[in-house]
Amino acid sequence: MAVSYPESEHRDGTHRSELLGNYALVLATRVERTKTSSDVEKCINSYQRVISIISTDDAIYPGVLTALSIAFKAKFSISNNMANLDSAIKYAKEAVPILLSRPQSNIALLNDVGNLIRGVVELKEHHAVLDDSTALEDLNVA
Repeated sequence: MAVSYPESEHRDGTHRSELLGNYALVLATRVERTKTSSDVEKCINSYQRVISIISTDDAIYPGVLTALSIAFKAKFSISNNMANLDSAIKYAKEAVPILLSRPQSNIALLNDVGNLIRGVVELKEHHAVLDDSTALEDLNVA
């Protein structure tokens, strides 16, 4: 007779979100070393699956949002696609109110998110300056 488990639970009793989170963490560590787009994609997909199966009240939710934001920033570093920076900002902004609701338990994450948002905004501003200067060069050539 087959035993069925709830969608969020693995056969050994561990939660699928915990397994996916651990896998995503391994991938995030690998991304820092390899900087390959396939690793970043796998990392993002894993974190997004975790987000889809946990409650927003779960203690790990803001940490996963922060990790997802960092992964999208890494994806931008590889692709230079501004949509990835927009996604990084989106997930970081979603994490902020949750982190602020219980600041004592989230000091380190609040600091990480603050640094992340500042870094992403600086990248967006730098990218905008580059786009503007390229447009000016194009006008001068014309």
